Amino acid sequence: MSRCGFGLPLPRDVMQWIDSMSGSSCQTRSRPIGVWRDMRNVPMLRYQPHIDGLRAVAVLLVILHHLGDWAGMGGGYVGVDVFFVISGYLITSVVKAEIEQCTFTIGGFYKRRVIRLAPAYFLVLVATTVAALVWMLPAELAEYSRSAAASSVFLANFFMWREVGGYFGVSADTVPLLHLWSLAVEEQYYLFWPFFLLVVTRLLKRRVMPYLLVALVIGGVAVSEWGVQKYPAAAYYLLPTRFYELMVGSLLAYLPAVAARAAVSNVLAGAGAMLVLYAGFTFNRETPFPGLAALVPVLGTALLIRCGEGTWVGRLLSTRPATQMGLISYPAYLWHWPILVFLGLNQIEVTRDVGLAVLVSTFVLSWLTWKFVELPARAFRNRSPRRVVVLGAGLPVFAVCLAAWMLVAANGLPARFPESLNKKSEALLAHPNRLRGRCNEGPPTSPLPPDKCILGRAGGPVDFLLVGDSHANHFTGFLDELGKDANLRGYDMTRSNTPFLPGVDRWHMRNGAEEHHEAFVPRNRYVSSLLASNHYRVVVLAGNYTGFADGEIIRAGDLTGEKALASGLRNAILEAKASAEKVVIITTIPLLTAGLSDCSLRSERFDTELDCTLDRRHHEERAAAAGRIIESMRREFTDVVWVEPEVLMCSENLCETELDGVPLYKDQGHLNDYGSRLLARRLLSRCGNPLNRVNSIGFLCGDK
Repeated sequence: MSRCGFGLPLPRDVMQWIDSMSGSSCQTRSRPIGVWRDMRNVPMLRYQPHIDGLRAVAVLLVILHHLGDWAGMGGGYVGVDVFFVISGYLITSVVKAEIEQCTFTIGGFYKRRVIRLAPAYFLVLVATTVAALVWMLPAELAEYSRSAAASSVFLANFFMWREVGGYFGVSADTVPLLHLWSLAVEEQYYLFWPFFLLVVTRLLKRRVMPYLLVALVIGGVAVSEWGVQKYPAAAYYLLPTRFYELMVGSLLAYLPAVAARAAVSNVLAGAGAMLVLYAGFTFNRETPFPGLAALVPVLGTALLIRCGEGTWVGRLLSTRPATQMGLISYPAYLWHWPILVFLGLNQIEVTRDVGLAVLVSTFVLSWLTWKFVELPARAFRNRSPRRVVVLGAGLPVFAVCLAAWMLVAANGLPARFPESLNKKSEALLAHPNRLRGRCNEGPPTSPLPPDKCILGRAGGPVDFLLVGDSHANHFTGFLDELGKDANLRGYDMTRSNTPFLPGVDRWHMRNGAEEHHEAFVPRNRYVSSLLASNHYRVVVLAGNYTGFADGEIIRAGDLTGEKALASGLRNAILEAKASAEKVVIITTIPLLTAGLSDCSLRSERFDTELDCTLDRRHHEERAAAAGRIIESMRREFTDVVWVEPEVLMCSENLCETELDGVPLYKDQGHLNDYGSRLLARRLLSRCGNPLNRVNSIGFLCGDK
């Protein structure tokens, strides 16, 4: 028989309490709980080697995922969720036992956390900073320094959410400390969880705790799924939507163990392993996550923790190679991602051979860190909590923040590289979506008001309105320049993935099935109501019309594809004309092929001759469907002003990706803020300002 259920055997001296499930939480007050008093007789959990083996599985899932498609682990990011469940279980088990024995102290808890986490954490942070000083350009180094400061105080998840955006975005591959978001989530959990356990244990009967935790898990799942649907980027990084994963582990520590036949335990442990591996192999960047999807690896991990010991799966996880890898899984997690990022910054492709070298180097560094940093740090267990926390965490945090401030104040030490290279780097990192903040995102029906999202002239009434998707957002610098030139004030109200197309609905493919874009229609209805209730001199419409004409699933009643887009654009023009004296439509910029957005920087940085232009035929072929719709709208609405970026960017055969030595793009489909402003200045010098009150009919830079 084995203990299998939603709990694990705790230390022998508290097993009687588990069996009885009655009585008060602490019968004696002779040893009061203090803040910094250091109790030495901390209860120890019985060592369970299969949990170390499970750690090894978790870190391998993450590393193989980061190594790329050749490793076949598209959903390997669920290894983080495995870690969350393990951490929730182990931390709660120790704190619970201490509280029951009246040996819990806040100081003792945080002392153990510092000894466990800080030595390897700050070692990798210092090593990564040294590498950043060697290889990162000034703008990159300044951005890295900000992330290092946030990471040192365990706020990396907030930094990555606000500054990087989606975990699977293109720019994420250039952020050396991206992976530290998960450690920030855990540390934020540890800030309040011991206090919660302490208070609830004192106030409630013991048998109530499991029911309370079940309720918290259910509520956490609901919050997580809501977050995934409404705020997917925030949901990926932040504690409220990850809370239930740690809570499942905490719940395991409170539910009693029950005896089960070996066959049942084998089946349940096998099912747990299958759930974790299924998520690792079948999930991908399109899987809505965490939300309900995270239940797959989370429940799989819970089954493995609870039922794995003594089963065939548990024996595999308990082998010496697995447990040894589990012991160094924490430093392995810390080391592997900076290695991959700096390989990318040096243009080294992660092929199979390079990936194997990354694996070997990661585990060699991890073993060295464990042997010569983590093990010696255990000697500090005999030091006072105050000293350990101040010297082991406070001092390193201060040093990292001071160094980060100095590097930011020094503008990333630009003297290390030629000025032309620095200029390119600064432009590539000037992302309009970051610069405009929530003017570009937020709930679909409650954007920031006009006084928070100003373009052009700083004061006075709003003269022009900009609406559309991220392809409208990247024209904010463009319209800021035009607004200042015309002495007009603008209001930008853009939202990714939602160009203004009244009467149109949108779907996208996820895991081979159509999924409804819930924000699309509410957003467009809100824009329609705004136009109906306000009058503007100019309404500017912009969007990724190229993508929506060819590749997006859109419908307008019985109309689909090009016809649906034409219907939506016609409705948008009619509503804008009813609200404004003039309507300006900015068509889609030429969309690049892979590697062109930062091509000129790489060409100079690595002294290689690269062709950084786009064949105009490629652009025209890709934009053909949108071009047909625009040509039709031009003939129908002769008083609408059409701004066509290709006129400013393309010659007869080629489209440029930089002007005056400055890259125009931030990625394959969006301008950076510098590039957006450069195009506005070129437009003003060549064609005039489309925002001026003088009626401009037709095409600003001449007919085709």
